[in-house]
Amino acid sequence: MAFNQDKDKKSPKREKGSKKRLMALTVKAVLLNEKEEVLLLKRSSQEKTNQGKWDLPGGYLEEGETLKEALLSEIKEETGIVAEIGPVIKISEFPSNHPAFKGEKRGVRFLAFCKEKK
Repeated sequence: MAFNQDKDKKSPKREKGSKKRLMALTVKAVLLNEKEEVLLLKRSSQEKTNQGKWDLPGGYLEEGETLKEALLSEIKEETGIVAEIGPVIKISEFPSNHPAFKGEKRGVRFLAFCKEKK
């Protein structure tokens, strides 16, 4: 497979020390209990998007975190539950104009099954 690159076009370069990310990475958990019921959280009225709506536990990756670390951290932070991660269910890409990813080029979300660790 060959790629034809236009030599006159320069790819955008980040300035040294720039903290702007090229892509926002988020994680969400479908957290199941022993009865296989899914835990939903009601979003705060202070949230930037989807205020007062129901959502799954999750959030953004912090600098240096792996997907697994971020997901386990978000579950613990939002619910107090120590969880274990199962299979990834879905990977979604969001366009750059999505309101949750303002200032980012685009966003990618990883959705995984999880359950409380015994």
